[in-house]
Amino acid sequence: MNTIMKDIIASNRIKKEACESCKKDLQGILTSEQPEKFEDAFYSAAKGYILRRKEH
Repeated sequence: MNTIMKDIIASNRIKKEACESCKKDLQGILTSEQPEKFEDAFYSAAKGYILRRKEH
């Protein structure tokens, strides 16, 4: 597997983790329909970007 494909796979995993973390943080604030809308907006905004973990 080439480096670009590994970066895309890692980025998709990071996007999923980030989205789930945000939705968890927003529990009790969002209505029952809003988490799905948030997820749609999150993935629309992140589309086309390669996310990487911040190095310490």
